[in-house]
Amino acid sequence: MATEGAPRQKGSRRRKPAGMSPGIPVLTGEPLAPRIHVIRYSAEAIEEFDVGSPEECRTLGAEGGVIWIDVQGLGDLELLRVMGETFGLHPLALEDVVSVSQRAKVEDYDTHLYIIVRMPEKADDQLITDQTSLFLGKDFVLTFQEHYGDCLGPVRERLRRGKGLLRRSGPDYLAYAILDAVVDGYFPVLEQFGERLEELEEEVIETPTRGVQ
Repeated sequence: MATEGAPRQKGSRRRKPAGMSPGIPVLTGEPLAPRIHVIRYSAEAIEEFDVGSPEECRTLGAEGGVIWIDVQGLGDLELLRVMGETFGLHPLALEDVVSVSQRAKVEDYDTHLYIIVRMPEKADDQLITDQTSLFLGKDFVLTFQEHYGDCLGPVRERLRRGKGLLRRSGPDYLAYAILDAVVDGYFPVLEQFGERLEELEEEVIETPTRGVQ
């Protein structure tokens, strides 16, 4: 699977303490410092830039066009709070963003959709999936990822080239393109496992010993 940035690592995950009030974010994954990349676009223009602090995010929703804010690394709960205030995100959804053992799901919060998908990675002959949270609003898409690097490079390139429907469509089409890229990311991983299974099958037939694994 093609990725951008450093490869993702499998990290230890904690559980949220029992008895805590709902709607309070508690990070259960790795406390990685967030990298925030912004793409704002319309049919006519596109701009990209990085954001260095939570406070800089307060003005991101005030201008026109469609905006995609991608946050990689969930180690700043203040950033999560600011993003929630700026874009009107539901507290229960924000809690799920940093509780990184969620199953894939879709929740409708009237003013926005909250979607969780699992992004695949093959490491040491194991399938690892990182939680990716996506918020879809009237004029924005927000993505929050556990680690640095992802399979969304083709989506970014389509936006930069400005060809096809992506730049001429709304945030719903961008959300679709992101989810489609995540699903496509499974195929190279599955192919690698399929090839390994074929190798094991040949070994079992040709040299059927207990040592085949």
